[in-house]
Amino acid sequence: MAISAQKAITFVITILIILTTGSLPGCYVDITKLEIVLALICIMMAFTNGINYKDAKRIGIVAISLIGFSLLEFLIYPQMLLEWFRFPFLLISYGLFCCAYSHRIDIINCYYNAFMVLCVLSTFMYILVEVLQIPIPYTITGFDWMPEFNAYGYVYFRMNILKPDVFGPITIMRNCGFYTEPGLYSVFIVLNLYIYLFIRKKRNWFHLAVLLFALITTVSATGWLAFLMMIAFKIIYSEKYSNAARNLVVGSIVLLAAVVIVYAVLLQKATYHVNSYTSRGFDLIQGFKIFLQSPIWGWGYKNTDVYSNVAATFAGVYHEGRVNSNGVMCVLYQMGLIGSMIYLIPAYLYIKNNSQRHTYERKRMIMFCFLLAFLIMCEPVQYDGIIIAILALFIANLRKTNTPLLTRKFRLNEIL
Repeated sequence: MAISAQKAITFVITILIILTTGSLPGCYVDITKLEIVLALICIMMAFTNGINYKDAKRIGIVAISLIGFSLLEFLIYPQMLLEWFRFPFLLISYGLFCCAYSHRIDIINCYYNAFMVLCVLSTFMYILVEVLQIPIPYTITGFDWMPEFNAYGYVYFRMNILKPDVFGPITIMRNCGFYTEPGLYSVFIVLNLYIYLFIRKKRNWFHLAVLLFALITTVSATGWLAFLMMIAFKIIYSEKYSNAARNLVVGSIVLLAAVVIVYAVLLQKATYHVNSYTSRGFDLIQGFKIFLQSPIWGWGYKNTDVYSNVAATFAGVYHEGRVNSNGVMCVLYQMGLIGSMIYLIPAYLYIKNNSQRHTYERKRMIMFCFLLAFLIMCEPVQYDGIIIAILALFIANLRKTNTPLLTRKFRLNEIL
């Protein structure tokens, strides 16, 4: 298959990954159906292109480990069998695709471009509606499990219960983009900013302006702090500058500015968004307490009952059925230390195998892992498409950079 066709298919796959991670358009179509279609496309494309034996062995080890763990977790917390195998099924599917294509196509760049297309469209509509206040027709939409939204062209959604944030003379309507909430939108914006700052070689100032505008208008303390952390890292550890003392001073100033800015945002949230502000600390502390009660195996994959029953007793803020918003705590108390290895082992091996000769690269990869954990702590996307895709990329690139690929491959015609 021609490289251009492979890039086009990869672009579609990354669009689907973005839409299946809590987007409102994805909810309308049905995220479960999209995930099944996405996984089947990944499997078909992987075996059409050919899977290296070494990669197939790696994916096989992952499959056996995950399926075995899923069966064990099913005994701890029984639920729909399909739900239990969703995570292994998606990770194996994405992993097969990444193994087959990551050495031929820049999957990360395809993802970056896919999100930029959606982000530009959404930002353009946000400016028309919220900044220029042009009366554009919209439809009121929503689901039983979330508040109503005004849908503008299905690329920008305004959550009706959100009120504008006020910073002195500036009033900002929080930008949800095409997601269910501004915080989730900021996670994707931060990931694209990371790719822009550390991976892409070409600079596009229009892209940067759009991403920064979108991030600022989310009014997400998590997103703002994550971006400033990346800037501080880039200044302190940049290979382009030799004056370490100057870099340290400038980086420290950036971090200080981050603290001041985030404090201002948190003060705003404590005043105007009491429930959201209070829930963060409660989710962290209570989630960790529940984890300590069953630290090895946890309480069961996606067992939200154990938390919501406790949260329902916290008068004035929580209601029965509420889930923990801290993704890291969810992994810990639901799957325990054993389940946490699903995330930690691929990240550790990826850093170990791909950064042996470059100290800066090792630090950058470690920073990315901490950044990812920080984002997941504030948005519970630990089991969603984008995180599974990142794990798949880690697994696909566990081979050392100087290890040649085996020439023998599994192909679709051999299996059929």
